[in-house]
Amino acid sequence: IGIAAVVSLISLGQGMQSAIEDQFFRLGADKFTIQTKGVVTGPPGSNSDVMLRTGDLDAVRRANGVQLAVGRLVEPIRVEFNDKERFLYVATIPRDQKERDLVVEVANLKMVAGRMLKPQDQWNVVVSEEYVKNAKFNNKALAVADKLRIENRTVTVVGVFKKTGNPFTDMSFIMNEDPVRAMLDIPDG
Repeated sequence: IGIAAVVSLISLGQGMQSAIEDQFFRLGADKFTIQTKGVVTGPPGSNSDVMLRTGDLDAVRRANGVQLAVGRLVEPIRVEFNDKERFLYVATIPRDQKERDLVVEVANLKMVAGRMLKPQDQWNVVVSEEYVKNAKFNNKALAVADKLRIENRTVTVVGVFKKTGNPFTDMSFIMNEDPVRAMLDIPDG
């Protein structure tokens, strides 16, 4: 192989590397999720005896190169609608706007109806279009403005997000952190 061919192959390899790195950056390779180890039959960390705590989040925040770290609750809940009770999961969105924006970006929550939760929302929820397109409550689908019961609290559907392709996210109800802590009696911190 001639010198020109070797130089061309090296240039091609560098070009490919640059293109691949660009694609990873577009996908969010500058972000990652930490969760407890466990079997994959429920939400992240639900099958583990190990819990991540506020101190763990603080350690991540102090790590070199970390610009923003966000903690979220993922909890099992009882949902009642149209005389049907189901056991599902709620995932929270934090109070801080920068943290909220990061969660929405990483979870790929794109609204298709209604609106995203506002920080001041208390007893509102956003759901995946999975619950709008498929009748999961006694042959009835959810819609914006529907009232349902979560853990014996009346909650209003204020928005619907596009299916993300992540089965856990698409089957979770999304609420602000403070009302979830109050509803499930989870102390702050």
